[in-house]
Amino acid sequence: MIDPVAALVEHLAQYLQEQDGISLALRGWPERREDLDLSHGPVVSVTPVEHRYTWCAPVPVAEADDDDGGLLVTYRLADLAIVVQLDLWCAHRAVRDQARQTIETALHTELPHVPGLELELPMYFGQVANVLPDTGRALDDADAVATGEWRQRWVLACDLGLVAQGRTPAQALIKIRTTTQLAGVSLTEPDVEIP
Repeated sequence: MIDPVAALVEHLAQYLQEQDGISLALRGWPERREDLDLSHGPVVSVTPVEHRYTWCAPVPVAEADDDDGGLLVTYRLADLAIVVQLDLWCAHRAVRDQARQTIETALHTELPHVPGLELELPMYFGQVANVLPDTGRALDDADAVATGEWRQRWVLACDLGLVAQGRTPAQALIKIRTTTQLAGVSLTEPDVEIP
């Protein structure tokens, strides 16, 4: 089974790394100081904080033919709420402010109509995650100047369906055609299919 949280983190990191001016997107909190090489530009990290499921009755959300002539059905089994922490590191305050604007724009692609981001997850059955960020918070303190690490943090509320796939075997169909003759004229009824 594919982990939906890991799929969300992977696709969100890929999406952010594609934004202009972002040099690196880490999956998870940086473990070593070397992970934060800011000499090439801003670095972001995408870290899952928590998640919870709200189970629901299975609902079919997608169907596709499989190789055996059957049907592959994707079912939504639960609503999944994931909280993700997004951190931005930069070597200078001005660079951080510019990168912050880039990320804000990337997280709100449909403004002024709809806040947030709809992120497709091809790795997770093509599901779409709804990502809604908070306003973000600059982490300016005395250490920022001393270490040369100017930071910004967002908390992202992400909603996604927990899904699973099941196969339905191929079924034979019987087609019945009814023809009625009336006064020498043949009237054909529409075909009826019976599984």
